[in-house]
Amino acid sequence: MKIAVIIAIVLLLSAVGYLQSQNMNMQQQLQLTSSFQTQLQLQTEQNTLQRLDLEREITGLQDQLQTLNYQLSNLDVALQTARTQINPQYEDLLQQARLEIAQESPRPPRPSGSSAFETISDPEMARSRAEDNIPKTYGSFVNSLGIAGTERLDIMSALIDFGSERYQLMDSLMEGALSAEETADYFGSDGLINAMTSILTDQQLDDLRQYDMLIKRDTLREVYGGSLSSTGGAISGASQDMVMDVVIDELLSQQNNYDALVGEDGSMITAHNNQIAAYERSRQRLQDELSADQLAHFDRFVANESKGVDILLEATTDGSGRVSIMRARVGVNDLPQ
Repeated sequence: MKIAVIIAIVLLLSAVGYLQSQNMNMQQQLQLTSSFQTQLQLQTEQNTLQRLDLEREITGLQDQLQTLNYQLSNLDVALQTARTQINPQYEDLLQQARLEIAQESPRPPRPSGSSAFETISDPEMARSRAEDNIPKTYGSFVNSLGIAGTERLDIMSALIDFGSERYQLMDSLMEGALSAEETADYFGSDGLINAMTSILTDQQLDDLRQYDMLIKRDTLREVYGGSLSSTGGAISGASQDMVMDVVIDELLSQQNNYDALVGEDGSMITAHNNQIAAYERSRQRLQDELSADQLAHFDRFVANESKGVDILLEATTDGSGRVSIMRARVGVNDLPQ
């Protein structure tokens, strides 16, 4: 009996000792957890304070930005007002001066055989160029018509004939030796379409007009994008894409005779003046979208382009926007009267 009591007491003491040990462990864990919680609270408070400080700094910067934007807007208004006050007819006078210079500047006579376009207008050379370049330019269009091989050959042959004749007349155009009707037939906005009316259906003519416009759009983006980049660095990236979209839209507008080499009256000078007007319309559309530096860059680009005319002799595309171009630059004073 005593042995049983002793065993019970020993077991009880062991249980008590075990429970005390467990209790101490739990207290230590509780203290450790409490310490971690305290540290987390302190870190949270510090993060909150830092966030509040950052929010105050951001608010301050936003206020400064609004102030700067307001000041810049006032400066733009003041600059525009100053321009108007200096001379409200500035743009009209500038255009008038350009026309007077173009009309009054003496044009030295060119001796026979000196034209830069004489070689390309040689009949054999013209035919060779047309046979080489026209299929590259219009091959995709002809293939897209989904017609028999013989018909495709007839259409391509007609396109080559027109291209060859156009090359042959280039020298006469620059010498001012063509009538207004002849220049419109070969270098006007509807020259190619009118030449193909006897061989294409109305739908095919409409498709050709759209295809030709796509080639022009790719070509203009290549030519004038390079010119814009060469006249400054203020307009680049997305801004350059926006500027090019607006400029090309105006150049290919009906007001600009779809950027034909000659105006509706058959004159290259008329076409050049129409182009200057297209640049001015572009500037009006862009002036609220560009900064002062970007507008100055755009003005340099326009001033450079206004000095002459780019004659696109060849423009082939692979259909993905990549264009191969051959062009000639003619100064304003060298345009035929």
